[in-house]
Amino acid sequence: MTKRANKIKQIKDKNSDAAPPPHPPKPAADAKTPPASGGMTPWISFKTGLIIITICSIGMAVFTAVQYVPAVGLTDGIIYGLLYGAMIWAVFFLSQLFYRWLRK
Repeated sequence: MTKRANKIKQIKDKNSDAAPPPHPPKPAADAKTPPASGGMTPWISFKTGLIIITICSIGMAVFTAVQYVPAVGLTDGIIYGLLYGAMIWAVFFLSQLFYRWLRK
C-alpha cells in the first residue's frame, strides 16, 4: 500500500470509531399537535368552557333577578333572571354551532 492509501484507511478507521451524527430532537409526548383542520387549537377545553358558562349564567341570572324584583315584583324578577341566564346559554351554543360550521 502506498502512503496515500494508508492515510485514507486511517481516516476511515477514525470516522468509524466516532459517534454517529446526532438526530434531531423528537417532540415531547405531551406536546399538542394542531388538528388537520386549519391548525387552530382551542385555548381552553370544552369542559372548562361549560363550567365557566354555568357559573356566569347563574351569577348573571341571580344578579338580574335581584335588580328587577324591586321594580316588577318577585315572580317577574325571577322570570327575567331565568330568561337572562338562558340567553347566555343560547349565545354560547349558537357561537359553538357557528365555529363548527366555519371549521368544515
